[in-house]
Amino acid sequence: MAVSSKLTRVPEIALGYRGAEIKVHDGAKQLGDLYVKKSEVEWCEGGTQEGNGVKISYADLNWIAFYKDEVMATVKAARKRDKR
Repeated sequence: MAVSSKLTRVPEIALGYRGAEIKVHDGAKQLGDLYVKKSEVEWCEGGTQEGNGVKISYADLNWIAFYKDEVMATVKAARKRDKR
């Protein structure tokens, strides 16, 4: 899947009160928005409004990255299960 965003070589982003919003597209289809805030990241799929998405603390994000092989194995199993 080819995923794109409008973020290009930004060396530093100052997170204000509302944080930063990254719109994620797959071609012409918008997959969702990623909100990067001071205390967490939030994924809002499709038309989900900010505040109603999946929130992940930076500590949990660090664990996800540390155990990425196990996480990706779980993702692949879920995708396989959902295709049935």
